[in-house]
Amino acid sequence: MKFFKFAWPAVMAMAVLALPAHGTSLFISPTFNSSITSDPNAAVIESTIDTAISIYEESFSNPITVDITFGEGAGLGSSSTEFETVSYAAYCAALVANATTANDALAVGTLAPGGVCPSHNPVNGSTTINVKTANLRALGFTTPGVGPGGIPDGSITVNPSITTPPNGSGYSLLAVTEHEIDEVLGLGSGLPNTTGGTIPVSNIFPEDLFRYDASGNRTFASGASCTGLPNAYFSINGTTDLAQFNNACNGGDFGDWAVVPGSPKVQDWAAISGTSPTLGPELIALDVIGYNAIPEPGTFLLVGAALVGLGLLRQRSNKP
Repeated sequence: MKFFKFAWPAVMAMAVLALPAHGTSLFISPTFNSSITSDPNAAVIESTIDTAISIYEESFSNPITVDITFGEGAGLGSSSTEFETVSYAAYCAALVANATTANDALAVGTLAPGGVCPSHNPVNGSTTINVKTANLRALGFTTPGVGPGGIPDGSITVNPSITTPPNGSGYSLLAVTEHEIDEVLGLGSGLPNTTGGTIPVSNIFPEDLFRYDASGNRTFASGASCTGLPNAYFSINGTTDLAQFNNACNGGDFGDWAVVPGSPKVQDWAAISGTSPTLGPELIALDVIGYNAIPEPGTFLLVGAALVGLGLLRQRSNKP
């Protein structure tokens, strides 16, 4: 089964610096619509969503509030997320100023040598970038009309009729919820999926900054089985792969991971019944696009031995 996700542009085109919005940690404020609150299994559904939310709140310290509406829908899960188009130079400068972890230092080193950001992004040369509104606020930008006091940063649907809990299909409701929260917070690619997704290809999203081929060259294309071009991998330094992007023309999102047998991940483009994937490279991706990991992730750094054991980390033979 696949995840369906769509992104809708916010009405604002620019953003400016903001003050912290909530305490000293990330706070995700859920609103459950009537499709969940009227469900006979509402308590267990809401509890599972709250568990997913708590993982992010305990993982990141950005003092912002993220508003997400939750409901029930078809498929396994879906999300729609507000985003804005901003200056790449401003976004890059915010990443440099916000670099607080070892992973951030590696990532920023590839984007702003010497701490200096270019005016054009290194992926497709555009002077602009599309950024989800929650991600913008994590970096200190304002998003007028979106977020606390305005429209939600995103809307997520889940399908409790085919997830565990509350039913016994084997598809993890927790993992589905995490997958969609990842995308409201900022993950996703500017490459459209093959089912007619509405995300524009003229602008990249932050995750595209960490899209490399096996030779260590940045790429903004789907892989060999879809376009004949080299497959793409998620890497924060250009030499060590942390996950393989979904490179096939399978109707899934190109910002998701490829499904690796025996190694299920939350951001896989398709779920596998009977598995309970946990967050790993997803937390690193959120860290390097602007979220501050708690604690400074020595355990997150290239996911260490844990991902080596899972076969998700592979050294390239060629460097850029």
